[in-house]
Amino acid sequence: MKCEADGSAILLSWEHDRDRLADSVTMMASTSQLCRQPLEADGFAVCHGPRGIEGLLVEVDRGTEPVGYLGRKYAGYLDWWRQGGHARRFDVDTVRILTVAPTSGERRDCAMLVWNRPREKPVACSGLAPRM
Repeated sequence: MKCEADGSAILLSWEHDRDRLADSVTMMASTSQLCRQPLEADGFAVCHGPRGIEGLLVEVDRGTEPVGYLGRKYAGYLDWWRQGGHARRFDVDTVRILTVAPTSGERRDCAMLVWNRPREKPVACSGLAPRM
């Protein structure tokens, strides 16, 4: 299976069942103690595009979680990836995180995660178009 002629990705599968998406990672907290960080995306897509097969974790920011919690969650995703969680849980070599932030407030909060992150913890974030 290849991507579309115009280079756009083909959706191979979609999962949104919370029980099937839920995972966690043990990571170092800011207090230098190990803690368990729950990881539960809103959805998971497997796509085939120009770079091959990739997983895409979808997080919808509805403004219900404090920015600090989201920062810990994204740091948890990074540790989860480093520990091979994406391959173990979803059987994909590559995984990306798409954060959907439908309002300017959520986009601002997401931008704060990017600009205030420790340099060793790369995070990417982009807001989507206004609500439809």
